[in-house]
Amino acid sequence: MGRSYNNEDIQQLLLGQGESMTGDMGMFFLKGCLESGISYAAGYPGAPTSNVMDLLGDSEKDVLEPYGIYFEPSINEAAAAAKLYLSINEPIRGFVNWKVVGTNVASDVLAHIASSGVKGGAVILIGEDEECISTTVQMKSHVYAKGFFLPIIDPIASPAHILKITKQAFELSEACNQPVMMLFRSHSSNMIGTAVVGDNKVPEISFLKKKKEFVPDLSRVPIPPDTLIHAKEKYNMRRPNAIEFIRKNKMNRWDKGKSSRKIGIITHGGVYNSLITTLNELGFANLLGEVSFDLLTLNVIHPLDPGEIKEFLEGKEKVLIIEQGEPNFLEEEIKNLAYDLDLPVKIYGKQGNEFVQGYIPKTDALTYDTLILPVAQFFLDHVPLNGQKEVIEKFLNVKKQVDEEIATEILTKWLPRSPSFCTGCPERPVFSTLKRVEEELDMRFIRLIDIGCYTMAKLPPFNMSDSCTGMGSALDVGMGMANMYDRPIVVVFGDGTLFHGGFRNIDNAIHNNINKFYKDNNLRKDEANVLLFILLNYHTAMTGDQENPMTIYDMAEVLGGSKKSKGINMRGEAVPRVDLSHVFKAHGAKWVKTIPSYDIGLMKKTIKQALNEPGLKIIVSDGECMLEKQRTLRKVNAKRLKEGKRVETPGVQVDERLCNGCWPCSEYVGCPSEGKIPSQNPLRKGTIRHMMPTCVGCGVCSEVTQKFGLCPSTYNTYTIANPSLVEKFARKVNSGLIKVLRAI
Repeated sequence: MGRSYNNEDIQQLLLGQGESMTGDMGMFFLKGCLESGISYAAGYPGAPTSNVMDLLGDSEKDVLEPYGIYFEPSINEAAAAAKLYLSINEPIRGFVNWKVVGTNVASDVLAHIASSGVKGGAVILIGEDEECISTTVQMKSHVYAKGFFLPIIDPIASPAHILKITKQAFELSEACNQPVMMLFRSHSSNMIGTAVVGDNKVPEISFLKKKKEFVPDLSRVPIPPDTLIHAKEKYNMRRPNAIEFIRKNKMNRWDKGKSSRKIGIITHGGVYNSLITTLNELGFANLLGEVSFDLLTLNVIHPLDPGEIKEFLEGKEKVLIIEQGEPNFLEEEIKNLAYDLDLPVKIYGKQGNEFVQGYIPKTDALTYDTLILPVAQFFLDHVPLNGQKEVIEKFLNVKKQVDEEIATEILTKWLPRSPSFCTGCPERPVFSTLKRVEEELDMRFIRLIDIGCYTMAKLPPFNMSDSCTGMGSALDVGMGMANMYDRPIVVVFGDGTLFHGGFRNIDNAIHNNINKFYKDNNLRKDEANVLLFILLNYHTAMTGDQENPMTIYDMAEVLGGSKKSKGINMRGEAVPRVDLSHVFKAHGAKWVKTIPSYDIGLMKKTIKQALNEPGLKIIVSDGECMLEKQRTLRKVNAKRLKEGKRVETPGVQVDERLCNGCWPCSEYVGCPSEGKIPSQNPLRKGTIRHMMPTCVGCGVCSEVTQKFGLCPSTYNTYTIANPSLVEKFARKVNSGLIKVLRAI
């Protein structure tokens, strides 16, 4: 996810030949780029490569600018992919970055760039997440690479290897004149390690050394008939050149077996670390990487080198292919090659069917826990173990027993808890209010939730997400639904999603007459009832709070009373901040309201008002991401306390004498700071509500109980440091009155 890099981290990017660097894999990737002489970098944040975007932003002033490297935090992946054009006509090197599903957004641009081909080394760093640790859908970049012919590097998770293969990626790109994909997986992106580095290279063309002439090669423009020529180039020239480079530079790793050469395993870089741990546990490898059987690790998973695969398969009796995820492209291609060569080797891979025997799980992350049983079973079934069989069987029985005990422990003793909005999240009150309005109107809305933090509205206690169809697409879904269902449609965007692709939705809705303007002019009788929420939290939050066009330049100034008109980008530059209400109206929206996120009473009133209006309505829920707000508040309050100024800290408390543990309030909140304690009332059993010390005092708990007419037990508190004389006097008066009332 998101990460902040300190000055010590950034300065390591400037280390030279023979010096030792310590950092995460994102730092070693960027160091490899700097040693390759890149001129540009662009991307859109998405796990598991958000750290690379944060690193670029943090290193802008001290590293990128002095080298003349242009860095763009792009508004979406297509905008980032377009920067690859810089490498088409000149030997300009650079890279772009996004997560795996972002390739869907960038694919149109990539198709054209891949047709044109490149002169300068161009790398596409992709956060591959087939395990769906931080991604909405399971997919493989391999799909696009095969369609467009883009070589794919899947590196072993090792700092020295990442550094070396990053530099080779740019060389491979230039050797085959194609952009090269490089994958970072969830289990490797955030690893920390140490390696010896080299010297950085100053790019020959940069924003500090601009080239005056521009003489484009018009044959590179992908328009027929040149497009057909490009296709012939891809497969008659570029692909063979890529294979030759891969073979010549030995980019794949072949570990020769110490015990037998008749058994082999083929895997790829992203699985290598887990596989070596598995083999070591079974006694077939040591921690130095020495193995009992031949092991071919493909660091380039597309294209495969037929000669290398042929050499590995020859003389083998049994081979196991360990490939992450589906489709099993490597297994299919290797089996086809063995068939074409008429090699007498039996190849096993994914769990098969009644006709095909297999071992490796079709889905799931290939970690030690998911590999140990299938790999061991392969050896038990096909390898003469010379007395080791009993040892492995005993180990597997113990492993299965331990797994069952852990599962029982989780099911019986651990408190079940769904992922939730952060404490004080400004998006929570929106869903609290929507849920309550549905109940008061006795009407279930169609709720179309887009991609962001608010995707968690699908989970308890809200259970309010009926769709998830890709960033910026929810309103388009709503337009179709509105013409099929006679009930209100509620669509939810975040501000990051809005700029990524949401404006297209809004323009499409207005263009297709879902607007009050048409009702007023009697141009349409049956008009859709669509309510669009924009959750404005000032950041692209779920990927780590990266800046977007709504980010405020200095939130401390805003807390002091200044306006919110000045924004900031990831390069740290002051930029104009977008006024959303003006933008929406410029696009043709007629009904736009902006509401403070935590004003639940006004929110409920406005939702009901909107549902009585025809056409497209937009409510902007305005409230900064609470994580970012708290970081700012801590600094501001510390400074004010040091200066002896007044500081007010909000909180929420529960009156233990009133709460009876009925819990309807929890159905509208689900905050991580909401806990339970045993009831202190001897006449009541069970637990009652309790606010944990992590509470930030956003007030949603008390607003829900009071504005929804549930219970008076939860209330807001305010702790004041350095109070004024008036406040001190008021406190004395209040304390005196309380004593009098208690005496009565």
